[in-house]
Amino acid sequence: MMRQFVMTIPDELLDAARIDGASELRIFTQIVMPLCKPALATQTLFSFTGHWGAYIWPLIVVNSDRLRTLPLAIPYFSGRHYSYQNLISAASLMAILPVLIVFLFTQKYFVQGITLTGMKS
Repeated sequence: MMRQFVMTIPDELLDAARIDGASELRIFTQIVMPLCKPALATQTLFSFTGHWGAYIWPLIVVNSDRLRTLPLAIPYFSGRHYSYQNLISAASLMAILPVLIVFLFTQKYFVQGITLTGMKS
């Protein structure tokens, strides 16, 4: 996704900075990075969501009930004959809340990143 977004940055913009005498580091920090904020925010949200909701890897690695992550603990609230729906709902809300907070902080950039990443110039 990041490669696709960087490919949409016009070469003329980078060439103009080179003609003005900007170094490659300055071009990257002052031109490319500010333009990549939407894509970085989108990538951050996708990465955070993927790692926060990870189920298989923690299931393989964790060997103690004390170390279980929240997605691993939710199935333990349902038994063979009875499910604690109130506990499952509360744990699900707690699992979703951090992702929702990160989304609310990156919402403006997220929408821009999704919109601009698929565009071809």
